[in-house]
Amino acid sequence: MAEPRPQPALGIVDLHCHLLPGVDDGAADLEQALAMARRAVAEGICTAVTTPHTWDGRYEVGHESADAAFAALRAAVESEGLPLQLKLAAENRLDRRLLEAANAGRVRTLGDSAWVLVELPPRVMPPRLEQSLFALRTAGLRPVLAHPERYPGFRGKGGLRRLKALADGGTLMQLTGEAFLGSGARRRRVRRLLEAGLCHLVASDAHGIQQRPPCARAVYRALCRFGDEGLAARLMRENPARILADQQPLPVGLERSWWRRVRGLWT
Repeated sequence: MAEPRPQPALGIVDLHCHLLPGVDDGAADLEQALAMARRAVAEGICTAVTTPHTWDGRYEVGHESADAAFAALRAAVESEGLPLQLKLAAENRLDRRLLEAANAGRVRTLGDSAWVLVELPPRVMPPRLEQSLFALRTAGLRPVLAHPERYPGFRGKGGLRRLKALADGGTLMQLTGEAFLGSGARRRRVRRLLEAGLCHLVASDAHGIQQRPPCARAVYRALCRFGDEGLAARLMRENPARILADQQPLPVGLERSWWRRVRGLWT
């Protein structure tokens, strides 16, 4: 029997995943976290930024808990010899506590950068959204908005305009890779965001092995079909690496297909 062909090393940098064991709705324990790490390596991920939930109304993962879980995971990954660089950050709910922590210099950012991953309540737009993001920037932080394609408040033409205004004000958009797979409304939304220049980064937001696993290779191929390999590399490798290096991301755009330009449809 022929040997299986080795998968190419994609060098993907995953800025948003829940690998830390036993702290939130991600890996339940160290065994599952290691299984996710093995899967990440098999999927071509070379760097994984672990982003436990902070102040999301359900999980309140403090620095001490995150530090302990991160140390255990890193030791296990190194012991197994997995070629996966781990970094510790957080997925921060945008609310008063985050702004207080920002002013006190206690926010865990992406790598050693000034970029901070923020999330919104899942169903209702928070009041004073624009003012809160501005307050983060005033405190010296630069917001990266996690999975904007999920929030109902950003749907439709009005939502797209609002999202565009946030991006023009300095907020980056991190879309979830899984949304580019399959078909349906979610896939149409992420394509619309790509065409509008409102996708700067793509990450896994992985939570497990069976449900919401790392699936970077399929996402990379899907992005190649959306545009080309340059688009996939910029969203999943180049721009995430620039964020960790505290740099501005490179611009990303996707030209609308000829029939959408003719008909003026956002599908």
